[in-house]
Amino acid sequence: MADNYIGNRMDDYRAGRLQAASKPRRLSPSGLPLGQLSLAVDPALRVWLPQGALTAAGEVLMRTLRAAAIPVSYRAAASRQGAALAMELGARHYPDGTPAPTDHQEILLTDGQFLLPGRACICFAPGLELLAAQNALLALALPSQPSIIHVQITP
Repeated sequence: MADNYIGNRMDDYRAGRLQAASKPRRLSPSGLPLGQLSLAVDPALRVWLPQGALTAAGEVLMRTLRAAAIPVSYRAAASRQGAALAMELGARHYPDGTPAPTDHQEILLTDGQFLLPGRACICFAPGLELLAAQNALLALALPSQPSIIHVQITP
């Protein structure tokens, strides 16, 4: 009888009806797997890019923010290119001369720098735009700080 039981169990295991005992997953106190971070972004957060949105860094920043479901509005002179990018990303394009909305968090794009007034300054080397955009998203998700976060990203 015992031989029959063991034989049947082995047949079930080979057929995939039994799962091998796996190691229990280690979770952090928040319930996420270790090494993962989850931040809730304020649902009322909206981002305004007054210039530089059609640069490579600006486009990477907008893609990162839109992937996190953050509404983005931007001002750009090139109306065709700006409108096409807005349609692709689900952002709002405004022509030059449009005043800045008052209820948006402004992000200033300069050469190699994302500046979030009152929150963060993220400096990056060429080619590291995605990492800088992810840091900008992190700075937006953090609650307002009394001091400004400064991040320097170099290769």
